[in-house]
Amino acid sequence: MPARIAYCGLDCALCPAFLATSREDQGLRRSTAQEWSQVYDSAIEPGQINCLGCQQSQGPRFFICHQCVIRVCGQRRGCQTCADCQDYPCPQLRRLLDLAPTARDNLESLRLRGGAG
Repeated sequence: MPARIAYCGLDCALCPAFLATSREDQGLRRSTAQEWSQVYDSAIEPGQINCLGCQQSQGPRFFICHQCVIRVCGQRRGCQTCADCQDYPCPQLRRLLDLAPTARDNLESLRLRGGAG
């Protein structure tokens, strides 16, 4: 499956919420909800594991992605990803990149190629 890079650099095509939604995989929804409930110390239900990526203008998005300040900022600035932003990497993005080095790698690769578009 080709990369679907989110504003923050995460590859949606590798995200279990995206995979469960695109494959209509109820087992993956259940296991992801259980794992993420523990990781995020929150009660996440399998029915909440629905997402087609933050770049989509319509369709389901994981509830945390709906509220993501990085996503909102990227949309407001008209960037395809944070790699296109003149303020890259901002403090908000740096916190995420410290937790997700693959997102940093994806964004750095996009910057070397001249952005996402």
